[in-house]
Amino acid sequence: MKQFSLILVCLFFGFSTSSAQSLEQRLDTYFNSFTEGSLHGMVSVSQKGAPVYQKYFGFADIEAEKRPDTLTKYKIGSASKMYTATMIFQLIDEKKLTLETPLSTFFDGFQDADSISIDRMLKHRSGLYDIVSDSNIKEWKSTEKSREEMLELIKSHDNSFTPGSKKRYSHTNYILLSMILENITKKTYPDLLKERIVDKAGLKMTQYGDSLTTESTLAKGYNLVSDSYKVAEETHVSSTIGAGAIVSTPEDMNVFMHELFDGKLLTTSSLGQLTYESGMNSMNFQSRIVHGHEGSIDGFNSYSGYYPKDDLAFAYTFNAMNAKEFSVENFIKALLNIKVRKVIEVEPKKLASFAGIYNMDGYNVTIAFKEDKLYMSTDNGMPELELTPMTSTEFFNKSFNIEAEFDSDKVPSTFTIKIFSQKPMTGTKQ
Repeated sequence: MKQFSLILVCLFFGFSTSSAQSLEQRLDTYFNSFTEGSLHGMVSVSQKGAPVYQKYFGFADIEAEKRPDTLTKYKIGSASKMYTATMIFQLIDEKKLTLETPLSTFFDGFQDADSISIDRMLKHRSGLYDIVSDSNIKEWKSTEKSREEMLELIKSHDNSFTPGSKKRYSHTNYILLSMILENITKKTYPDLLKERIVDKAGLKMTQYGDSLTTESTLAKGYNLVSDSYKVAEETHVSSTIGAGAIVSTPEDMNVFMHELFDGKLLTTSSLGQLTYESGMNSMNFQSRIVHGHEGSIDGFNSYSGYYPKDDLAFAYTFNAMNAKEFSVENFIKALLNIKVRKVIEVEPKKLASFAGIYNMDGYNVTIAFKEDKLYMSTDNGMPELELTPMTSTEFFNKSFNIEAEFDSDKVPSTFTIKIFSQKPMTGTKQ
């Protein structure tokens, strides 16, 4: 009975991420499963500020068969938005800006500008049209644009919805936030990035990119077309600014995350705001919360993430990638040792056969079949949890990261509860 009580406590108060298999072994196993040539780039993981895993893939330049190394830089695309948001919150910490400040304070001629606040722009709730959806994007994204030209291009589109009424991802928000940073400080975005992020965090390989003067250490970006990689078209930095124009490495991205979450760049209050959909996205991986942001531009794909519980920072930068094989979700699951669960369909008649009361260490666990779904509850106060099938006898509940297994899909007699890092508990049907 004592052990089952412990399991119930674990359900509601979290789990250990300990594992018999090391992080290095898990990630090597994961990446070794990929088809040769499906990934080109770098992956880096650090814990408590110290590197614990690093891996190189393929080529930085496929035609020249040039391998990536510690000096290879990559375009990080929309992961740049985390850096822009950080600088916005720095200005808020310095009392030079507020989350309520409207867009109309800085620019004239924008629809509903008085209702578009800094907060709504950070959270993609402004309603501003996403400029990358412009039908003529291929004609203007590769050529240098002045601030005035970009502003006029943005203004030429009606808003997509009333500010604050919904959320829709729009690069336009962060292009304008970049310009607002420049307006307030009277400095250019590249100078602000160096002064407020690069120098403060001690970054060595992070800079504002320049697609027209490609340096020798910058990887070449590729798109997968008909099973072969083709060099991607370049986007000029003036078209994206702080929405996607930063160049970096996975190691530097990890340093940024550690410095950020160690409180070196923002106050605790602003950091909390940043992680709440204001420059970062939070993902729930079976009760484990990860903060970060993906990026994609000119054939490059990136992700920079942070798992606060273990002070774990991790990033990848790929200059060529087969999206059919790789996903950020499965990468994080491999990193955190989370089982990839595939949901299947089970006939209602079979589901009904699992219903009953199972005695487990003095507690009664009730398995109920209702509206073609299976639910679990106990007689000591645990709320009813839905069980989702992943095999004919195995089930899971995503919210509380538990798995359950019956000994048969015909006439089950036992029911076993499995909770991450805890000893399984088995009950007998009454």
